[in-house]
Amino acid sequence: MPERAEGGGEPDTTVAADTSDADVAALRQRLDSLNTAVEVAVGEARADDAAQCRAIGYGAKPCGGPWRFLVYSTASTDPAALERMVGEYNETQASLNELLGLASDCSAVLEPDVALENGRCGPNTPR
Repeated sequence: MPERAEGGGEPDTTVAADTSDADVAALRQRLDSLNTAVEVAVGEARADDAAQCRAIGYGAKPCGGPWRFLVYSTASTDPAALERMVGEYNETQASLNELLGLASDCSAVLEPDVALENGRCGPNTPR
């Protein structure tokens, strides 16, 4: 599972009355599929140097911005491929948010500093 820097809870996904259950189910299935692909792409975020560690905004808050950041390694993950997958995930989640008329807190999730510890990239957390 990829390292993540948390940024708040997930949205309430109660279905609005005029929403097609099939549309919602299709978007949720697509999100699940993309999430699995992203987790596989990030893997254990193994790296040899801290310069290989990066963070990417993940998810789409209804109010704007990502729900959280994933930390990955350019040594073990193709950044361009990951950006495409995460972009599609974020767009799909934004579509679901709009379809369901979701709201969220409007707090900004800050991109974490990243660090290399024991050969793995992760958020830099003070001790």
